[in-house]
Amino acid sequence: MIIQSCNIKINTLNTQQLCCILKEWDDFLSPNLNSYVKNLNEYADKICKNAEIIEAYNPEGVLLGLLCIYLNQDIGFITHFVVQPEYQSQGIGTKLIQTAENMALERKIGKIRLECFKSNKQGVNFYVKNSYKGTVVSSEKILFEKILKAKIHPLVSICCATYNHKKYIGECLKRIISQKTNFNFEVLINDDASSDGTQEIIREYENNYPSIIKPIYQLENQYSKKNLISKTFQFPRAEGKYIALCDGDDYWCDEYKLQKQVDFLESHPDYVLCYHPAKMIYEDKSSPPVIIGKSKYKNPQPYYNLIKCNNIPASSVVYRAEYLKSELKDYPTDIYPGDWYTHITVSRHGKIGYLPDVMYVYRWHSQGISHTISDNPTEEIHLKYGIKEVNFSYLVWNKIKDLFPQYYKDVFINVLRDVYFAYLKNNKFNELEILQNKYSEYFKDIELNIGINKHSKKHKKYKKLFNIFLFISIILFCISLILLLVLIL
Repeated sequence: MIIQSCNIKINTLNTQQLCCILKEWDDFLSPNLNSYVKNLNEYADKICKNAEIIEAYNPEGVLLGLLCIYLNQDIGFITHFVVQPEYQSQGIGTKLIQTAENMALERKIGKIRLECFKSNKQGVNFYVKNSYKGTVVSSEKILFEKILKAKIHPLVSICCATYNHKKYIGECLKRIISQKTNFNFEVLINDDASSDGTQEIIREYENNYPSIIKPIYQLENQYSKKNLISKTFQFPRAEGKYIALCDGDDYWCDEYKLQKQVDFLESHPDYVLCYHPAKMIYEDKSSPPVIIGKSKYKNPQPYYNLIKCNNIPASSVVYRAEYLKSELKDYPTDIYPGDWYTHITVSRHGKIGYLPDVMYVYRWHSQGISHTISDNPTEEIHLKYGIKEVNFSYLVWNKIKDLFPQYYKDVFINVLRDVYFAYLKNNKFNELEILQNKYSEYFKDIELNIGINKHSKKHKKYKKLFNIFLFISIILFCISLILLLVLIL
């Protein structure tokens, strides 16, 4: 049975509850309690009084597994560790034992021990994978021990967003894990309730690299609920000094990518981000690969160029986390494109760095947010995201107008004009009304006021005609239905 997530709780069970659980789960324990425990109630009471009980629950409150550990003096000793069979191999055991290790470190306990029967092959493999060293103490038992070290915080947090990326996520994570660095990094994954098997692939990586891969498995799609994935679920939990991005359908193609960018930022403290070009490939092979994000400028890159044109490929960037997080509070929800806005706002705090190496591959495919199918892709994007595009340019203008007052005419007014006429051309009356209500005071500056009043009246006229036509159609339909009923009767 696959679970979406589990919650860890500590010492919530009383003696009676623990007694019932141990009795019910006795078949899962190795060895069985009835082989050496005479009074189960007294045994459970002793555990509750002297040990720490770490419990894993699913979102509905069903107990999935537990671990009992005695933390005395310099050594922690695990006495019971069990996950229900139908929930095994989903990372629950890893979370339980990591919690136990963290508790031991908090109490300045540097070693954990436990005994495991040789016949328990799954248990033996689990402890070995989690860096426990075993010593055979009898023909039946192995004594496992682990020397605990204080947690080393990652220097880089890699944020990866996925949704139905089964075809791509394996390649993405494989390339991230293969990065050669002289520092630690973590991979923060947000899976937005995928239904195609993406989560199973992520779980496999989580089980193999439990200290690196840190996923969130959403139960409901957050994008459709207009929740910002990075702002809400990813950036706040990032522990690194730097934050890198890699979407689940892209992949890095240089095993030294992170090392190169971190080296640059470490040696240039006045730079707040660093990016590089990318190779864009077309999934349907409709066009040959192209290189995007090239720059002809020496460092630092011109800030106003970034404001006018998004020349930073999304999964190429590494930010200084402190400046990225400082912008989260005022981060808007209804803009497009979000990654460009992040580049612009973070870059207000310092210089922009560029490395010429092509170090990631961007896939252009039908599931991508910017994918278009018409002969006029610019207009298609306007029709799909127009209001968000205008919101974006308006907010950017308010952020930088003191530094670059020319942005108003160079960018904002042009975006407003293009979106307005795209809506008008395609009879998007509701969108036009929203645009007019929100930005009417700026229409006077659209290309010397050419035809705005006329077009405004025109769109109202068309909207009125459309409503009249709809009303007549409904009446004709009702008359036809009445005539049909008369003929039948």
